[in-house]
Amino acid sequence: MVVEQFEGKVAWRGTVEVFDLVGHPKARRAYAWTYRDGDQNKTIPVLGIPPVDSPQSAVKVAMRQEEGRPNKSTKEKSYERQEKENQKTDQNPRPQAIKRC
Repeated sequence: MVVEQFEGKVAWRGTVEVFDLVGHPKARRAYAWTYRDGDQNKTIPVLGIPPVDSPQSAVKVAMRQEEGRPNKSTKEKSYERQEKENQKTDQNPRPQAIKRC
């Protein structure tokens, strides 16, 4: 369970799934969680690239990125970052994610 606070109040609380990545050129882990936004569930994926090294830091970094870009959702930004990363490494096979239990 991860609890992220902002100005003394709980900003987000939930479970972060941890995935071991096989074949990714920079990350050995990825973190993901879902949250409710109105009537939709949204999923946030974050690669384990420094400074992200734990579920807690993944949430913290994602929240800070969200603050910096008010017109796009964190999910859209994560996909854009991932797409840029994929373009750099398209000659390599796609990494596999293995959920840690």
